[in-house]
Amino acid sequence: MSTEIPQEELEGLVLQKLYDHAQESGESLSVEHVRARLETNFGEHRVKLALEALANKSMLAGHYSMYSPSTYEITEAGYKQVEQWRFESIEKSKALVSTDPIEELESKLVPAAGRMVSFGHNEEAQKDFDASIEQAQEIIRSSNTLETEIQEETLNSLTSWQVLVKGVRNFAVGAFNYLVWERLKAALRGSIEDAYKAVIVGIMIALGTLVLGLL
Repeated sequence: MSTEIPQEELEGLVLQKLYDHAQESGESLSVEHVRARLETNFGEHRVKLALEALANKSMLAGHYSMYSPSTYEITEAGYKQVEQWRFESIEKSKALVSTDPIEELESKLVPAAGRMVSFGHNEEAQKDFDASIEQAQEIIRSSNTLETEIQEETLNSLTSWQVLVKGVRNFAVGAFNYLVWERLKAALRGSIEDAYKAVIVGIMIALGTLVLGLL
């Protein structure tokens, strides 16, 4: 993530980090501790301004001392704000899962199952394809809620796909449908986290579009 984001967006990131921290510990955090939890190295002053702004909005409670660094903890109002954001995100994820692009892509992939396609010299397309497969593997592997059987079958299928296409550029659309598409669909139907479902939908759209582009 770039540090070139609006200050209001940084405030949202900071508030969510304090929310996540509060699930593990009741200790308040200093500016430096908050910075350490952010994915990008934002400047100390920016993080301090974000904390102070959130405290002024009653999203955080600040603890100030002349002899030690100021610390902050999330308030009830902050909890409710983050929960609202995450609820809205889940609802959007559910909407994405039920959108038409997946069905539209599948309606074109299934009839083409017998076709052989090739990346040819399109190294960029193959690179994007491989990256999407690796991202899907990481998501399936990271899930804490997906049924073990589906998790193992999906990972095995994606690995089989990688072995199948390793060193060659030609593959049957049917093999992609069986080893990749259907496995990712099974994960969507399973108990995988809602946030992961939205990402898998995006991966399927990217992969399906790439395959159709090779026809």
